Amino acid sequence: FRLTVRAFGIDLTWTPMIDADGFTKSYLYRKEMIQFHDNDPTVAQLGGRDRTNIIHAAKLLAQVDQVKAVELNCGCPMRCARKG
Repeated sequence: FRLTVRAFGIDLTWTPMIDADGFTKSYLYRKEMIQFHDNDPTVAQLGGRDRTNIIHAAKLLAQVDQVKAVELNCGCPMRCARKG
């Protein structure tokens, strides 16, 4: 999807919602969630309920070159954000 919208001139895209707990605990989940096919700037959407895991996940995301910002989803009604 990000590649498609970039073809139409979009400069900044977002990741799908990333569960902070899963991101901090599972290498496979991290690998899946930070697959990028280009070097264009991306905002990582991060949701969760445990502040320690949210902080840890944000620090891990900050180390990814393509991630230019981390957006915290607080109070999002999506199931993946609520389960955090």
